[in-house]
Formats: sequence, C-alpha cells, structure tokens
Amino acid sequence: MTGGHASRMIFRDTAGSTVATLTSTGVDAWVGAWNAGGWLWATGTTCVGQVCGNETGKSLTVDGSGNLYVIGDMDSAASFGESGSGPDLTNGGASAVTTDIFVWKIAVSNGATIAVTGTSGVFHENAVDIVSDANSLYIAGNFAAWMNLGADNISTFHPLIFTGFVASLSLDLQTWNWARAINSSSDSGPTSGRFTLIEMNAFFPWKVTDLSVAAEGGVHVAGEYGLNNTTLDSFVLPDVSTSLVYDVFLAHLSSDGDWTNVMTANGEGSDGMTRVSDSTSGKTRLAFDSNAPSSITMGGSTHTPNNRSVIVAAIAWDIDGDGIPDADDNCPALANSKQDDHAQDGIGDACTIDTDGDGVENEADNCAAGDIGWQSGATTDHDAD
Repeated sequence: MTGGHASRMIFRDTAGSTVATLTSTGVDAWVGAWNAGGWLWATGTTCVGQVCGNETGKSLTVDGSGNLYVIGDMDSAASFGESGSGPDLTNGGASAVTTDIFVWKIAVSNGATIAVTGTSGVFHENAVDIVSDANSLYIAGNFAAWMNLGADNISTFHPLIFTGFVASLSLDLQTWNWARAINSSSDSGPTSGRFTLIEMNAFFPWKVTDLSVAAEGGVHVAGEYGLNNTTLDSFVLPDVSTSLVYDVFLAHLSSDGDWTNVMTANGEGSDGMTRVSDSTSGKTRLAFDSNAPSSITMGGSTHTPNNRSVIVAAIAWDIDGDGIPDADDNCPALANSKQDDHAQDGIGDACTIDTDGDGVENEADNCAAGDIGWQSGATTDHDAD
C-alpha cells in the first residue's frame, strides 16, 4: 500500500507489536506491506537536511523478480527510505508552484530502497499510474509547460496547457526508453525520441486516467478527450458531440511505443473516471462513468443508459479486422481469417518468412511450403542439391 501522511503513523502486527513508526514534517509518502498477520514493514520519505517538502505515493506495481515500484508526486527535496537512510531526489523546478514525479524501487521482502529516479520540469507533473511487464515499467501522468525525462524533453504548446503522457522506463530506473505524444510543440514522432502527447488544458483536460499491461504486449491506455481533431498517430478519434463534453478513449501502445489500435465511447453527455484492466485470456475490461442523457456508442454498438450510469464493457481487440481476437490470432497485424500455419509453429503463413520452418527463408526456398522437418539426405534428396 502507498499514500501520503502528515504528523505520525504507527504500523503494528496483529499481536500489537510496533513494526514501524513514521513521522513527517509536512506531507511524506509512505509504503507498507501487510498480510493476515498485520503489517510486515513500512518505509517513507523524509527531509533532506533542513529542506522538507510534500510527497505522496499514487500507485505501485511489482515486477517478476519481486521488486516493488512506487510512483508519486513531490514538490521539493526528499530522502527515500526510513529515517532518511535512502537516496535523495530533488524537485527540478524547486519552487512552491512545481511538482515532479518520482519512481521509487523497493525490495518487497523488507522495504529497503534499491533506487529512485524522477522527472523534472518548470511547472506541474502529476503521477497517475505505474505498471510493469517482464522488461519495462510503464508510467502515466499529466504535466504542463515542459518536462524532462532523462536526456529528453517534451513540452506543450503553452505553459498553461496541461498534457497527459505515457513513458517507458527500464526496471533498474536508469533509462527512459520512450514517451508518446500528440499535439505537443515538441512532438518528434516515432523516429526520433518516441514522443506522443495527449493534450489537455488547465481547466478542462484531455487526460490519461489508467494503464494496464496488455496480454499481447505493451499497455492499454485509458482516458478522456474533450476537443475535436484528436489523433494518436494515424488514428483519428471521433469528434465530441459538444466542445468540452468529454468522451472516453481506450488505446493500445506497443512495447516499442507505437499506437496500434484505439476505440472510443461517445455520447451526448460527459464521460469520465475511466479505468482499464486486462486478463491473461486476452480480454480487456473497461469501466467508466457516463452522463449520457439518451445514448452512448461504443465499439460499433449503441447503448441507452438512463442518464448517469456506470458502464462496464469486455473487449476483445482485433487489430487486423479478420474476426480473430488478437490474443488468439497467429498473425495479429495482418488479416488471415483462415489462420493457416503450415509449419505449426504458432506464426501464421501470412506473416512468416519461412513457411515450412526449414531454416530457408521463403524468398530463397524453391519449395517454400515443403514437408515439415525435412532434412537433406541420400534418401530424401535425389539429385543431392
């Protein structure tokens, strides 16, 4: 669990014994592990010398090796670890009107700090969510003006325009892999910097609200948008019914930082509080609050909620439109409704470079769809060529 606390927190096990005590000056972030026996450990942020700011944990995830990652907000310098034992991180803007995002890696067994990193900027960066797969962390948040991610900078058209972003970070917190964007003044596209931005203004944001690791790799990104002419690379989102009436979007972002699919939910009223979750079976579940007075259209079908409603949907993505859900498709990016797989290797014939799996690519193979497992020999190759 994670969050923020002021003054003092005491963590006890079920026998009543104190496991940890955290004190704060201002608001400090805290992280704790709990099971049926009570609290196992707890740790938090503290002041750096006489500099005491405010930090709050927003979300957390665990990788396959059992390491814990926490994302949150900070407005000054902070030490990450119980009693100031951890590494320090300083807010890049270093003023009362700026906040940065921190990413904190912790040993889940005992709460010891392993590493910490963060963003920096001249105005506000606010954390939303963090998830992980076997190779990377994915973080989402919102920011205004410009933001630094390692050696890369992204910025908005105007200092008062806020933006939502999704970025990939290595598990050791050393390397920002990419961040994706639309409609930002520093959008450098897929070929240089991997930036895509989701634009929002200071009062009526278009924003990212949730992330989920996708079964097909990468992440599903959920959020809302409130202006027309919204694009995610080549995907154009439908216009909203009225300006500043917000519709829901759900998009897939590959592990390389490419938008591969998007769907929307559109109605006459505003939609929001969008959340997404994925199962290992490949189903994506979307939930959001809708204030549509009469109807809402989602995934090609129209629903008629009675004014304000909570809508939950299960989605099977089909990027190539061949009628086979991506999780079951042996060639998800190229339509092949018959699912032919001559080599029976799980890669459809429509997108393989070696149809018979003999190690000779189709272009050089004079029998590209030959027998499976064929080996040249005295009894199988008459002319020994």
